[in-house]
Amino acid sequence: MDRVTPEMQRSQEKEPKKAILEIHTSCLSVWRSAAFQAAKAPKAKAKRAAPEGAASVAKMPKVAVDPSKALEELLAGLQEPGWKEALAAEFDKKYFADIAHFVQEERAALTVHPPVDKVFSAFNETPFEQVRVVILGQDPYHEPGQAHGMCFSVPPGIEPPASLKNIYKELETDIPGFQIPEHGFLLRWAQQGVLLLNATLTVREGHKEANSHAKCGWQTFTDEVIRALNEKREGQYRGCSMS
Repeated sequence: MDRVTPEMQRSQEKEPKKAILEIHTSCLSVWRSAAFQAAKAPKAKAKRAAPEGAASVAKMPKVAVDPSKALEELLAGLQEPGWKEALAAEFDKKYFADIAHFVQEERAALTVHPPVDKVFSAFNETPFEQVRVVILGQDPYHEPGQAHGMCFSVPPGIEPPASLKNIYKELETDIPGFQIPEHGFLLRWAQQGVLLLNATLTVREGHKEANSHAKCGWQTFTDEVIRALNEKREGQYRGCSMS
């Protein structure tokens, strides 16, 4: 990764997220290798059919509220040792406990995406020491069966949403020979060092529920994710502003 310039350092001190790679049509060529690997991934045989787990996601049983277990329940899904170490200080802070309590209460009353064991999938699939590029999304998909913890990605068997289709179209325009995959499962990108991070890691189910968890504290946490990468990894993340 490139060295941090004085200008980038000043930008990081003021706004951590300015130092990351955000989705923009002019930036898509940065992840060409990952895109080609995604194109080579096996095509979903049931492109328009919901996966077996989709119905169960929509009908998940409501969980009991037990504040004493909220933090443990939320963090049980984070398995990657590097991220655990890099973010350990955040997990001990009050704001993160507040996130855990909020999400637990939401799951007790409503359907929340992604499933609790998938909230930290982006971290588990892209170890801290292997991050090469960060793609930042807004929050998880809020329709049944779509969200699985990696921004813009959907599980095998789910048709790519409009936002991902637009990304594919830009890649097709930008990269000679790129073929648009019939699936939206971006695991190969994650495994090559592309951190597929949403600014907010959970959301209520429902067509009008986008950003419904945006104010619960997740964005404070993801700011610290970016800060940890900037401080503990050499180099910088080249970014483009959103239009």
